[in-house]
Amino acid sequence: MKSLLKTVDLRTSQFLIYPQLIHRHRYLGPWSPAGVLAQLCCIAVNMFCVGFNASSLRVASLRAADLALINLIPAFASLHLSFPADVLGLTLKTYPRFHRVLGAMSCCLLAFHAITILASRTPFPLDQMENLWGLIGASSAGLLFLLSTPFLSRLFYEVYLHIHQLLAVLLMY
Repeated sequence: MKSLLKTVDLRTSQFLIYPQLIHRHRYLGPWSPAGVLAQLCCIAVNMFCVGFNASSLRVASLRAADLALINLIPAFASLHLSFPADVLGLTLKTYPRFHRVLGAMSCCLLAFHAITILASRTPFPLDQMENLWGLIGASSAGLLFLLSTPFLSRLFYEVYLHIHQLLAVLLMY
């Protein structure tokens, strides 16, 4: 039994972890088949949860908004990446990828929610606090997404880090 597990582990590493689909690049990579498969699974699970048995586009839109918040729970676990990485048992090399994927997925779900709400032309009065904070949260999430490009984040990392934390707190509120 032990030799079987060792063989499976070796084959998994040989075909899913060690080969690189995209090698190290200035802005991308490295992407292994296992990393790409994990990201595709995350996207597939989120799309399934949004669309499963949704009676209308509005219901799917509301599910996307709820799912965007659920995806952000691990990202909001701490101000620093080391604590949630330790809790989840991930390395400090792996957890930022996990954080990035969940943040990008949340931004995409939030964009879907905002676009479908705007396309349905339902009234959106900003004098209601729920709508006002929704607009502030969506704006901060969009700004977080734009500022998280590798070019901008590496250009002024210290300033970026504090802006990222400030916008994340604003989004959470």
